[in-house]
Parts: sequence; C-alpha cells; structure tokens
Amino acid sequence: METLLDVAGLVKRFGGFAAVDGVSFEVAEGSIHAVIGPNGAGKSTLFRLLTGFHAPTAGTIRLAGRDIAGLAPHRIARLGLAQSFQITTVFPKLSVREQVAFALIAQSPTPWRMLGGLVRVLGDRGVMAEAETLLAEVGLAEVAERRAEALSHGDQRALDVALALATRPRLLLLDEPTAGMSPFETERMVAMIQRLAGARRLTVLFSEHDMDVVFSISERITVIHRGRVIAEGDAASVQADPEVAEVYLGSAA
Repeated sequence: METLLDVAGLVKRFGGFAAVDGVSFEVAEGSIHAVIGPNGAGKSTLFRLLTGFHAPTAGTIRLAGRDIAGLAPHRIARLGLAQSFQITTVFPKLSVREQVAFALIAQSPTPWRMLGGLVRVLGDRGVMAEAETLLAEVGLAEVAERRAEALSHGDQRALDVALALATRPRLLLLDEPTAGMSPFETERMVAMIQRLAGARRLTVLFSEHDMDVVFSISERITVIHRGRVIAEGDAASVQADPEVAEVYLGSAA
C-alpha cells in the first residue's frame, strides 16, 4: 500500500520541554493505524501538530506527498485531513440532519453565509440526500430529527464522526473514539470505524486507551512514550515488546 501520511523527525517544544521529540512514522493509505501511549506521552500534541493547531519546532508532515507542517487548520482540512472531536452543538436548535447538511455545504467551494443560506441549504435536495447517506453510515438515520443535546453519548460521538466525514477527508483522525462509552456503544463504534474504512476506502489514524479496541482493529500500531516512538508494528509484535509492556500495558506479554 502507498503511504498517505509520512511524519519524519517531528518535534514540538514548549520552552525547554519537548512534548514531541523526534517522532517518525508512516500511515498506509486505506489502513487503520493506532497511536497509543500512557497519559502525557504526547499523543494529543501529536494530533494537534497533524491538524495544524500547533506549528512544529522541527520535522515534516507529508500528506499525500505534500508537506503540511505549519499550515493553518482550515487549509489542512481542505487537503483531506479531518479530526473527530468531542461533540459540540454549533447550532443547538438544529436537528442532527440539519447540522450534517450545514457541515456539508460549508465545505463547498463557495459556501453560503451560515444564517443567510440556512433556508437554501435545507431546501437543497442534493445536500439533504448526502446528509441522509452520512447519517445512515454512522447509524443515526433513526434519530435524524433530534437535537444533538438529546442524543446519548455514543450517538453524540457518531454525530461528531459524521461532521468530520462531511469534509470528505482522505485521512480521518479519531481521538479516543470510545472514551466514556458502554460496552454496547464501544462495540458499535468499533464496527462503524471498520465499516467506514472499508466502504469509503478511508484511512483512519486513532488514539485509544482501550487495548481490546486497539488490538482488534489496528493494522499497525505506533507506541509513544515521553514524546518518542518506542515501538511500532502489528498487534502481536507490540504486545510482545517488553518496553511496551513495562511502560504502558503493565505486564509482560
């Protein structure tokens, strides 16, 4: 498989502290790739570097061969990288379907002004049809008329994924996608990630503390500790790595 994301020698310093200290790894196009590590390992800083919310101190980030290090977040999103955050209701009075429709139209080359274009957006059959498709893909078709604040935690995270998919990304970043979920919600989220990756030929890079989730769906795993990569490979090799067991997993394989 071809490399979609190539991170090389990435460094981010805050004063004298290196939160990310020479991180290098590659993500193959069409793969599901996990980044794991203990709290404070540098995962969140790494994701903020990838999405443009932090500028790197050194190193390169190449997306489909283009160096995106230091670009503004909206420019990186336009190039095909989107991140799913904890859900925030941008338009609290709009339904789930309407929020996704508005996210879709915001990505068009000439998006309408948010308030002035509201009626036109909701009357655009093409946009609304695409919104319906997205909601079906993330399992929210049956709650399309509800406000986000009325959704369960699992459904809120699914809506967050739908909003990220509305940018039509090539690479989707998921930050702790199953955090706070019940076992049922976790199982549903895992199935959704696998389904989306396959159906959309989507590349997924995610961080996660639930090792059952990580080992069940990741084709490759990068382990970081104190801002550095300490191991990388498939689930079996990572589980067998003694340094990983010592600093993160808590027991020998």
